[in-house]
Amino acid sequence: MVNKDSLKQTEIGSMYEARALGYSIYTQAENLEELKSAIRDAVECHFEDVERPHIIRLHIVKDKVLAGKGRSHKGTL
Repeated sequence: MVNKDSLKQTEIGSMYEARALGYSIYTQAENLEELKSAIRDAVECHFEDVERPHIIRLHIVKDKVLAGKGRSHKGTL
């Protein structure tokens, strides 16, 4: 199933970004509430009224970076 109503949200530094899975929709904002509004605007601009999803599902991802024990940060996994 293609999820035109699913967006992946991640936090980058102090910014939040969202991108659609399988569609060329991308937006970002400084906080989660602004991001939700930006997502609605981006989806509304991308789809015609008939195709526009009624539900937008967010998948929130929070990446953490850990330093390896006794290792420098030169290499990453």
